[in-house]
Amino acid sequence: MDVSKPFSENSCFEIETALLAGREHTTCGGRAPNDDIVDTLYTLLVHGVDGARISDGVDHGTRPATHRFPYLVAPNPNPPDLMTVMTALLAAPEPEGEAA
Repeated sequence: MDVSKPFSENSCFEIETALLAGREHTTCGGRAPNDDIVDTLYTLLVHGVDGARISDGVDHGTRPATHRFPYLVAPNPNPPDLMTVMTALLAAPEPEGEAA
């Protein structure tokens, strides 16, 4: 964290990537509660510092965190039934050529 720089959403690893790229960082860095950290990590691992963004297909939570501490929201009123999800995943046929 660099408190002398402004905050920006989705600035997780901005200081580190700027250092690797040999440029000055422009934000305070750090992670906001609503940052899509998995996409950021996938992108860094696969494409490096300035690569095209990779998505895991999950872009946000069912309810975004608030912008004030303690960042809490009410629980999801319609959470997925995990037994239904797991049953569907286990029943799905395996793609051709990828047998266990």
